[in-house]
Amino acid sequence: MFGYVKVYEDELLVRNWKRYKHAYCALCRQIGCYSQAARMMLSYDMVFCVTLAEAAIPDEDRHCKKGIFRHCKKCCGDEMLQYMGAVSVILQYYKLKDDVLDGKKSRKLLMCAIEDGYHKARKAYPEIEAKISDAMRNVAALEQRYCTDWEQLDHCFSDILYQVFLCAPRKDEFTDIRAQLSRHTAAWVYWFDMLQDLEEDRKEHTFNAILLHEDEDSAISRVKALLIMHITEAEALCELLPYTDNMAIIQNIVANGLPRQMLDAGILL
Repeated sequence: MFGYVKVYEDELLVRNWKRYKHAYCALCRQIGCYSQAARMMLSYDMVFCVTLAEAAIPDEDRHCKKGIFRHCKKCCGDEMLQYMGAVSVILQYYKLKDDVLDGKKSRKLLMCAIEDGYHKARKAYPEIEAKISDAMRNVAALEQRYCTDWEQLDHCFSDILYQVFLCAPRKDEFTDIRAQLSRHTAAWVYWFDMLQDLEEDRKEHTFNAILLHEDEDSAISRVKALLIMHITEAEALCELLPYTDNMAIIQNIVANGLPRQMLDAGILL
């Protein structure tokens, strides 16, 4: 998980900012039903998914006054929140596993710390675990052979969040739109992270599609165009979903939060 998919607080109504914070806290508590250690790696990206999925969030404003390791004995929301909590743990586990394979040995301790929680989440939702496992394996295979097909890289990574919504326990007539919106957001994350890691990947000689391009400046310009394209497509999909307070948060993230990340990184000038 990357943590780039955040709201832009300055453009969000107070009631929606509170709603967003409640979703963050509820997901944190729900993750604790699988693994207390995994709560340390809670990602804004998954809060986005919880909000997009219209998961039911408890009304009470209960913060973790005794720390994140306070044992959570009950599920904190509906079936969608439980599902997203499990997905969060599964994604964390595979991200840590990928980091270890990339030579970041310090991540192995964290991976071991959430392993029991991962197995619990996998047992609860075997279908999505299998989808995530296959997708991560496919991404790793493409990177190991230094794939230069950007469309294939884009689609393979973004398919992870797409499948998260297609395998969700609750579906309606807007499920495919939500899945497509999450796919464009995931693709944006992939390319944004690639830009952020450019110099580190150059130094460490690890995979980065930009570094495989003959003209690096041209490749960077192409990535910037992809980032803007995915935001534009996601904004269009937002218009197809019924308006709710949750959708106001999603629109803020897509139209303001993601561009703000690019502006802060010096990508949008």
